[in-house]
Amino acid sequence: MHLFYHSDAGFSSSFTFNKEESGHIAKVLRLKPGDTIHLTNGLGYFYPAEIIEANPNKVRINILEENHQPRRDFFIHIALAPTKNIKRTEWFVEKAVEIGIEKISFFHSRHSERDIIKPERIRKVAIAAMKQSQKAYLPDINDISSFENVLNNADESHKWMAHCNNNSTRTQIDSVKTGESHIILIGPEGGFHPDEIAEAEKNGFTSIELSPYRLRTETAALTACQWLNIQYTKELLNRLKL
Repeated sequence: MHLFYHSDAGFSSSFTFNKEESGHIAKVLRLKPGDTIHLTNGLGYFYPAEIIEANPNKVRINILEENHQPRRDFFIHIALAPTKNIKRTEWFVEKAVEIGIEKISFFHSRHSERDIIKPERIRKVAIAAMKQSQKAYLPDINDISSFENVLNNADESHKWMAHCNNNSTRTQIDSVKTGESHIILIGPEGGFHPDEIAEAEKNGFTSIELSPYRLRTETAALTACQWLNIQYTKELLNRLKL
């Protein structure tokens, strides 16, 4: 199934795709009027739709029905310092959306090598990954802010901070429960400053270890995302056995 994205899906029963998406539908896939496609608005809905006009510059469709997909009862929020090479950050976003994530935030810390991102570019990567993995939910993408702002606005039920500072006591996330929300902070290439670790712990964050080895920022972020998803899947399987 080819899945397409349009923010107006669900708010209007008939609309037109932009030139890029229209070209993909009409020229690459060679779909014609009368053919059925599927789309999502990233808000939890799938829509079968009929192509009314198939022009490489303008594809117009009519929505046939609405199918709601319940949101999973688990919330993952990864907040990271973007990498100097932004393509590595985009790689993380792509893979995290495929695996499963609800929110991605960016922050600038003392050792950061990048303090500017292009949220629309990041969102475009996330949309492509959402379509590729056949998901109905697009994660929230937050623009870059200060490290302090991320700490102060973290309202998840479980707060974690991944780092390699040997002077701190670190734990591992061995289990999770359905209904929980988690945020994990991932530092820049140069790591977190000791003062940042202390400040995070004052704000209720627990220091964790993701690996016995030093990981790149984007690798650590994806490892954290995958680890939480694995623990969530294990919890679901255990509940099914009850």
